[in-house]
Amino acid sequence: MNLKYLLKTAIAFFLWNTSFAMAAPNPPSDFKVQAVGVNAFQLTWTSNSADETGWRISAASRDEKPQSYALIPTTSVQTLPDNKRSFLLFTPPTTGRTLGFSLASYNGAAGQEAFSKETAIATVKVPSSETFGTPTKLKAKVINDGAVLLSWKDNSTVENGYIVQVKAGSAKEWQALTLVSPRKSFKIPIGLLQPGTNYSFRIRAYIGDPNAPIRRTKFTKAVTVKTPLFVAPSDLVATPEGEGAFSFKWKDNSSSEIGFQLETRVNGGEFVLRGSSGANSTFADAVPNFELNADHQFRLRAFRVVSVKQTKPGSNPPVEENVEQLIFSDYSNVFSVRSTGLKAPSELVATPEGEGAFSFSWKDNSSIETGFELQTSLNGAAFISNGTTGANSTSANGIPNFTLSADHQFRVRAFRSVSGVRIDSEFSNVFPARSTGLNAPTNLAATGSTSTSATVNWKDESAREGRNEIEYRVVGDANFQTFNVNSSSGISAAALTGTVSNLLPFTNYEFRVRAAANSSNTDSQFSIKSGYSNLVQVRTKDGIIGDLNPQALTVGTPFLYTVQVTRPAELVSITVTGLPAGLAYNEAPRTITGTPTTTGTFNVTLRATFSDGTISETVLMIASAPIVVQAFSPVNVAASANSVVSTTGKFSDPDTQSAARINTTKGSFDIIFYPIATPLTVDNFMDYMDAMRYDNTFFHRAPANFVVQGGGYKHTTADGFSRVVTFPAVMNEPGISNVRSTVAMAKLGGDPNSATSQFFINLGDNSANLDVQNGGFTVFGRVPTSGMVIIDQIGALPRRNYNVPIGSGSDPLSDVPIDAATAPVTLDPALLVKITTTGPAPILTYTAISANPAIATATVTGTDVTITGVATGSTTIQVTATDLDGLTVSQSITVTVP
Repeated sequence: MNLKYLLKTAIAFFLWNTSFAMAAPNPPSDFKVQAVGVNAFQLTWTSNSADETGWRISAASRDEKPQSYALIPTTSVQTLPDNKRSFLLFTPPTTGRTLGFSLASYNGAAGQEAFSKETAIATVKVPSSETFGTPTKLKAKVINDGAVLLSWKDNSTVENGYIVQVKAGSAKEWQALTLVSPRKSFKIPIGLLQPGTNYSFRIRAYIGDPNAPIRRTKFTKAVTVKTPLFVAPSDLVATPEGEGAFSFKWKDNSSSEIGFQLETRVNGGEFVLRGSSGANSTFADAVPNFELNADHQFRLRAFRVVSVKQTKPGSNPPVEENVEQLIFSDYSNVFSVRSTGLKAPSELVATPEGEGAFSFSWKDNSSIETGFELQTSLNGAAFISNGTTGANSTSANGIPNFTLSADHQFRVRAFRSVSGVRIDSEFSNVFPARSTGLNAPTNLAATGSTSTSATVNWKDESAREGRNEIEYRVVGDANFQTFNVNSSSGISAAALTGTVSNLLPFTNYEFRVRAAANSSNTDSQFSIKSGYSNLVQVRTKDGIIGDLNPQALTVGTPFLYTVQVTRPAELVSITVTGLPAGLAYNEAPRTITGTPTTTGTFNVTLRATFSDGTISETVLMIASAPIVVQAFSPVNVAASANSVVSTTGKFSDPDTQSAARINTTKGSFDIIFYPIATPLTVDNFMDYMDAMRYDNTFFHRAPANFVVQGGGYKHTTADGFSRVVTFPAVMNEPGISNVRSTVAMAKLGGDPNSATSQFFINLGDNSANLDVQNGGFTVFGRVPTSGMVIIDQIGALPRRNYNVPIGSGSDPLSDVPIDAATAPVTLDPALLVKITTTGPAPILTYTAISANPAIATATVTGTDVTITGVATGSTTIQVTATDLDGLTVSQSITVTVP
């Protein structure tokens, strides 16, 4: 058959449109032709317009010249879905020929068509013959992913595809399963089949529309296959490994899974996905990074992927598509187990460095720690944290500020922080080591500053001292004394020099210095000491020496006192001021002589100048002895009878107008007041005595060689600690020098007129400091020599700093004297030196002695002398008055027993 015949028999069909002057539509594209027989052709193309009326198909033989084309029947746009077009064209048989086809779209009615541009020519080779036979040798088998693979022998050359039918189990009816394009095998996705089921399959080939095929073969012989099972795993066991890892094993009861999912929950929380493993697995070794030291529950399930049909989102009209989804088996058993913790570090070593520093090294046995924490125990106390380092560290060098000269124990542990929660390992070995101490000062040098002081300076070699301590002794003495400036703070840590006072004139002294620090935050005693600096010697300068407590003054009685100096040959001059009336200084013999015409207590200033310019100044305290004011009248008393004689008005103490007796737990001492020089201050002190506000107070401050201070705090078993309730502050009345044994008022720094209840007794000559500081400290009395024995005992007691509870807070007290061999760390109120009571002291006390007790005897009660007659005769009773300084005066009573 030739092309002319083909063209003569071709018929053109047009769909007419009533509109006129139509615009040409866009040309189609992707035009393809497939021969599906010797006279059947499958044409496909893509429409690129939404409003075309139809298409025009042209064909020609590619084997003849010239090539001419004829119209081929077309179909309407309304009969084809979407813009993906296909058309099955039948022609008379054209075996063995090569044909060319082209396509154009058009708009408009017949005779008024507007055509698009023709597509490119698509050629096709017409088979010389055709076969269309039933497929044979159909086989079905399960493959690795659980799907079923169908394969067959293709016995057709012109089929458009295959129809696959399925029947499950013993079902009688066959069901259409899917359509397959021309091929020799096909994988049925696992999602289209049920697990563990017998399925029968058959296929046949078709030409044309599968729903209304032009031709179709017979079905193949059915084949049967059983789909694999999909069952939950069982016998799950979780075994803890190191540092929160687990190993798992289970029984695989499925043959169609593609993997397993492991889920865990911690401490009763919700199950969460932890990870997955592949198909056919039955174990997982050392899975890491589970929460440490926690109760875990594990479960397992199998999963596989299935292909399901669903409507493509947004398609209109709806289009179905295959989508892969996961499906899961049931869960296995739940296995409960506790995870392990971090691996502890080991082989800890601590190496002491300078001034309490340490370097550390250890072995890191963990691979997941966030860091390490170092802890220390001091002298056997509880361990405390000293800081942390980062992950993977195995050392820490030169860590400073550990307690000095102390026994430490160190340990280290790893820690891991996850979401703000910290988990710790066990501790490493405990490593004991003693810290080093303070570096000692060096390059000590000293010079004699005055007759009673020397200045020392040094090089500071320490970075951690809290203070420096200067010690001194007279050359040849066995023991050193510690010099402190005003309080237990000693010489400040920053100081490189200090002046030691209250030394003896022209005397050789040895000095040494050491650094001191507190042993802990709660230790205020500076108990950590460095070694000593080098030892240096220096001699103080020339000065006034000798007894500074001369004979008492008595009106009308000659007085003599010789001023002594260290080296008379070096003396240039001496000036004396403050002498009582009747006394004068004689320069050549350096004596104070004369007959006093007045009495009292006098602070006489001696000022000596030496050839090297040294000036030595001291205070000579001259007291007055008591005096007889009126003679006793004779007394007549019968035998066995009594006669009472009053001493009132008979004696007087010119240098004492009033005094107080202070009774303490260490003994009693008196204070002789200076009411004329300091009337306001004396009245203030007596107000506190009269109100008994000094009762149950304690001496709360006693810096070495400086002062003993009290009057600020009290303690009772019932009420505990409290501050003394104060009266308004008293006006400052300076003038009398703060020499040894004087009593002065304490006050606030920077406020001269702030004295209230607190007072202190000077243990040495503090005039150079206290007479000029803060407006001068008011001296309002003195402690007699007998009382200074008690004060010196208090000043020599061990001292410690304490915080005493006051109400809801506390007050820090420094240098609290403690009546014990050592001051305890925790304050024991029973060891405080307390003032139990206070009251006025008798200015004079009396004794009476009979010259002849066989005639008359005498006893004294207070100020009364009781004379008892014994036998007839006459005798005398000597009455002696003693003042608070221990000075005396006597007179006699003539007694007659008739």
